[in-house]
Amino acid sequence: MAAPTRPPANTFVAKARKVYNPIGFSKGYNFILWFIFAGAMFGFALARMMFLNYNGIYCNPNSAGNGAGPGECWSYNRRDLYKIGVKMHLYTIIPASFLVVFQFVPFIRYKALLFHRMNGYIVVVLTVIGTVGAIIIAPVAFGGSLSVRAAVGLMSIMFLGSLFLAIWNIKTLQLEQHRAWMLRAWFYAKTHRLHLTPAETERLRRISFQRQQERGFKNPGSSGLTSDRLGDAETWRPGTDATAYSSSKGSDSDISNVAAA
Repeated sequence: MAAPTRPPANTFVAKARKVYNPIGFSKGYNFILWFIFAGAMFGFALARMMFLNYNGIYCNPNSAGNGAGPGECWSYNRRDLYKIGVKMHLYTIIPASFLVVFQFVPFIRYKALLFHRMNGYIVVVLTVIGTVGAIIIAPVAFGGSLSVRAAVGLMSIMFLGSLFLAIWNIKTLQLEQHRAWMLRAWFYAKTHRLHLTPAETERLRRISFQRQQERGFKNPGSSGLTSDRLGDAETWRPGTDATAYSSSKGSDSDISNVAAA
């Protein structure tokens, strides 16, 4: 259970904390954002699970609109390459969308690190395969126009690029950048800029500094893809108490163990 950072302002907050504290949230606004966006992803995955039945539902000629777009199945079924591509996409991206929701549950990140790590690897593998499938079917999906192909290509580059940067940063124990790039990946191009609150950014940066220093990294605090290392931002420097820093949620720093493997 996450430890609240301050006393509840009123009775409603006190009761709400009984809901979101047990799953690892210490602040209500974080829980609301998670509920909205992770809930939407979870609902999407459940609603599309029926598409795993390719012949019975997705490409059933007698389906009443609950399947592929008009004419798509004709294009998929006339060439084995497209049929393989759409099945690769459906059979991987839908399960990945379901599993990734658990990656953003704080309690799992803090208390079930092995599950968080293994589930993360599974999600990455599934999404890479699913993206390859989407690229294969782009020439015929929704008519296969130039705009459709360009959109699929752009989304694929942004998605896979963000996943790569997220993995790179967790391997260098740059926690705030890992979280930011993983969120960007799952929002695709819907979010061009992501800002954590200043306090949250600084908290994660200090945890990164501490973990990187313990592991002997060359530039603790900026070993990942940070703006002060790659851009023209002012060089980040830890406060005088950084080495003794203790997060408000003591188990937060445990996520750095994900990079141990």
